[in-house]
Amino acid sequence: MGKNYHTNEMVICSVGKIDPNYFKRLVNQYFDGMPANILPSERKKFTGYIPQSKEVKKDTFQSHCIIGTEAYDFKHELRLPMVLLSNILGGNSMNSRLNMTLRERNGIAYNVEANYTPYTDTGIFMVYFGTELSNLYKALHLVEREFSLLREKRMGILQLSKTKKQLIGQLAISNENREDLMLTLGRSYLYFDKVDSLSTVVGKIEKITADDIFNVANEMLDMNRLSKLIFQ
Repeated sequence: MGKNYHTNEMVICSVGKIDPNYFKRLVNQYFDGMPANILPSERKKFTGYIPQSKEVKKDTFQSHCIIGTEAYDFKHELRLPMVLLSNILGGNSMNSRLNMTLRERNGIAYNVEANYTPYTDTGIFMVYFGTELSNLYKALHLVEREFSLLREKRMGILQLSKTKKQLIGQLAISNENREDLMLTLGRSYLYFDKVDSLSTVVGKIEKITADDIFNVANEMLDMNRLSKLIFQ
């Protein structure tokens, strides 16, 4: 606890109908006597990522595949374009490219998703899908084809506008979930010492260009930097 939990890396956040003075009294009641425990040094940045490919035999109902790579950290200027790219590929919506390709058009995967998680000094991007063993390599080919399309062709103005509006709508809905909102506020204050309004975030998303997406895709979806893990 003393080694890994530090008082200068702690944020206490609340969302909802609670009196601020009452909330402060609660915080003081439980945390006022806590001794200061300051992080002694900066976290050492992760380096030396080496792409790997691994297949593991498992007694599973279907094959599971994860493809991913090291990605941008929380303060990187391309973090939001990376968020948008991940959403285009396999976000929560049914019209994501990978969902349309694997599930709707070919019927070979029920669950397919893309995720991007930024941390303070690095990040993780990954695509996951599950499919029958007989369809595994066909599904891999289709995923790699979608990667290739994003690397080779810039998005059109209308297409990019629709994807932005979809992401903005998802963020607005997420803000209606009080737990999601509380975690977002706390994380933003911890990392940036401020909290951007939804309108500010929307403005930043609107500034993302087709070139931004194209350049991020060529870096993050380069097959030479992607790792792959298959359970079959």
